Amino acid sequence: MSATFHEALSPTDYTFLITETPELHMHVQSVMVFDARSLTTSDDGIDFEAIKNAYGAKLHLIPRYRQKLMWQTKSRKSPYLKWISWQQSDESKPPVWIDDDHFNVDYHVRHTSLPKPGSEPQLTKLAARIAAQPLDRSRPLWEIWIVEGLQANRFTIISKMHHCMVDAKSGVDLVNITMSTSPEYKTRKAKPYKPRPAPSQKELRDQVMAPVKIAESITSLWKESDSFSKEIATRAKALGETFASSIGKKRTPSVLNGDNGPHRTVAFHDTPLDYIKDIRRALGCSVNDVVLTIVTAAFRDTLLKSDQELENLPFRVAAPVSTWGRGQGHGATGNEVTSWTIDLPVHIANPVDQLAQIHEITSELKDSNHALAVDMITSFIKYTPGLMSLAARNASGPINSIVTNMPGPQFPLYYLGAQMQRSYPVVPLLESMGIGIGMMSYNGILCWGITSDLDIVADLAPFIKSLEKSIARVGKAAGLAKPPKVKI
Repeated sequence: MSATFHEALSPTDYTFLITETPELHMHVQSVMVFDARSLTTSDDGIDFEAIKNAYGAKLHLIPRYRQKLMWQTKSRKSPYLKWISWQQSDESKPPVWIDDDHFNVDYHVRHTSLPKPGSEPQLTKLAARIAAQPLDRSRPLWEIWIVEGLQANRFTIISKMHHCMVDAKSGVDLVNITMSTSPEYKTRKAKPYKPRPAPSQKELRDQVMAPVKIAESITSLWKESDSFSKEIATRAKALGETFASSIGKKRTPSVLNGDNGPHRTVAFHDTPLDYIKDIRRALGCSVNDVVLTIVTAAFRDTLLKSDQELENLPFRVAAPVSTWGRGQGHGATGNEVTSWTIDLPVHIANPVDQLAQIHEITSELKDSNHALAVDMITSFIKYTPGLMSLAARNASGPINSIVTNMPGPQFPLYYLGAQMQRSYPVVPLLESMGIGIGMMSYNGILCWGITSDLDIVADLAPFIKSLEKSIARVGKAAGLAKPPKVKI
C-alpha cells in the first residue's frame, strides 16, 4: 500500500478557517476582464471548453487545487476514514490537506452569462452574489466562473479561493502560472492525476504534548542565539509592542460598522497608476502611503456626511503586508502575510497633513519589531491551537475596515490569446465591517475593488463618489490636475 499523504496548515491559514461564520466568508475573489475576440465562437459565445481544458492542464503546477481539508472528528469511535463537515469537525484541532480522491474539474470551473445589455452594474451584482456564497468545505476550496456577455465584446473570469489557500502574493503568482505574457499559446493536455492515500484518524491524533514542543522551541532558540537572555528580552519587547497596538482599544462606532448580514455589494474604480506615482514623487512618500491617504479622505467624507463626530475618535484599518521571502518557489500557495493596524487620521482635513501622519505611522511599523513578534506568536500557538482559536476570534475587535494594496504586473497578460484588461479584487470582510477595500495595480492601472455588507452599507455609489473626489483632492495637494478618466 502506498504511503499516506497529508500536509499541515500554517497557523495563519488555520486562522482564516476558524474566523469564518455563516455571514463572513474568508475567501478572496478576483474579477478579471478580458477582450473576448480571440475566444469568440461561431455563435458569438465564449469557448468555455477551451478555457476549462486550459485550467485542467495547469493543475499539476498547483497541487493545492486538487486537495481538500481533513479534520479530526469529535468522536474517536469512527471506524473508517472519511472527510468530515465543518459542523462535525473538532475546531480546536487544525485540519490537514489531503488529496481529493474524487476531484472533478467540472465542479470547479463554471460557465454563466450576463443578460443583455451586459453592463458593469450587472457584472458587479453577479460578483457580489458569488462573494456572498460560502465554498464547499468537502471539496478543494476554489471556483472559477467564466462569465460571457459583458458589453464591448468582453468576458470575465471570476476567480474565488479560500484565504487559507492563498494570499495576495501567491494569488498573483497563480495568475502568472495560468496566463502568459504573449497572445501566442500552445494547447496542452492535462497530466494524469493519481491521488495519494489519506491518513487515518488515528494518525491525525498522533500529537506531541504542547509543553514538550514549546520546550523544544525554547531550547532551539537558546542553541541558535549568541545571547539567549538578550534574544528573549528583544522578543518580549516586540510582543508587547504588537499587542499594545490593539489590546484595550474599542472600534469607533460609525455608519460604516454594524451587524453583519449574509449579502454583499461590489463596486469597481480605475485610476492611472502613473497619477498615483506622480503624487508619491511630489510628496516624497510611498505608493502605499498615497493610497492610504486617499482612503482616509474618502472615509472622512463619508463619515462627515453622516454627522459623525471625528475629533479624538480613531478609525482603524487592517493593512495586510506580505512577508514572503525568496525561499518560496514558483506556484507556492498559502499565506506569508502579517497585518498592520493603522489609525487613519480621519479627523484631519488637509490631505498633506493626513499623509504626513500616515507616513510617520508606516515608517515606525517598518522599523519596529512587529514581524519578529508575529513570528514568535505563530511559533508558539501552532503548538497550542486552542489559543489560535481564541486569538482569531478577537483579532478583528478594534478594526473598522480593511485596506489591501496588491502590486501586480505592469505589462499585459493573456489567457489563450485573450488580453486581460482589468483585475479587480473582492476582499473578505471581518466582523462588523461595512466596507473593505482592495487594490490591484495592473498594466498601468490601479484597479479598485470595493466590497460592502448590504446590511451596513446598502449603496456604494456615494462612497465611490467620495473616493473619486479624494483622489483628485490628494492630487491637487501634490500640484497635479484632476486624474484623466480611464475607459476600457
